[in-house]
Amino acid sequence: LLKRTDSIYARYQQMAQMRFEKGESNLLEKITLDNQVQQLQMQIQMLQSDKKTAQAELAVLLDTAITFDVSDTLNAATILFDSTTLSKHPFLHYYEQQEKIAAAQTQFEKAKLQPDLLLGYSNQSIIGYQMSKDRTETYYDGGKRFSTMQLGIGIPIFNKAQKAKVKAAEQKEMITGSSTELAMQQLNLHLQQQWNEYLKYQQVVQYYKSSALAQSEVIIKTANLNYKNGEINYIEWGTLISNAINLQSQYIDALKAFNSGRTELEYLLHFL
Repeated sequence: LLKRTDSIYARYQQMAQMRFEKGESNLLEKITLDNQVQQLQMQIQMLQSDKKTAQAELAVLLDTAITFDVSDTLNAATILFDSTTLSKHPFLHYYEQQEKIAAAQTQFEKAKLQPDLLLGYSNQSIIGYQMSKDRTETYYDGGKRFSTMQLGIGIPIFNKAQKAKVKAAEQKEMITGSSTELAMQQLNLHLQQQWNEYLKYQQVVQYYKSSALAQSEVIIKTANLNYKNGEINYIEWGTLISNAINLQSQYIDALKAFNSGRTELEYLLHFL
């Protein structure tokens, strides 16, 4: 839009120069158009610098020396969304995982209150003379094996502290469950807000496409023709052109907001 506007003003800058040289206009008209052209060129340069900065930032984020260029353009296309996919959003998966961890911790603390069963078995050999039950000595070599078994049960008696840990784990489990519900509510609210914004700018974009953009073109064409024919002065011409360009600029702003809203909805619902 700036390049097109620059082209319009540059063309009439030349016309103002010729009219000034022929004495058909004053110096103020020429200087005003010169200044407007210079401002437009400066804005174009600033945008080009912003573009290079964004490209550099993207390269840093992707950890590459490659310079990326824009391939997508702003468009007014609408897409369908399935709100049921919101419940599968990774944002919720994090909180659901925390719930599982808390539940496992509770079970772990409860398990410490259960009796412990102890079962042991050992097998060994003895080399040398050993006294038997009848008080006689018998020689044993390495081939003779002796086995023992041990069976026991451990019952926790002083369990007040452990019960407190169980209660704390249960409280944490409840908190994580509430956090998951809150996260879902936040996602639903964010979805509703973004959907309303999306619909709002969809209507705005449609208005500009169906009416305002065509009117701005008529204004530009008529203002240029009347200025060439001397029916309006440069102040009137500049005002009309500025109003028409503002309409087109407002359309671009609305289109950007519409595309941003669509991108946000894609993040919420089309992440799969």
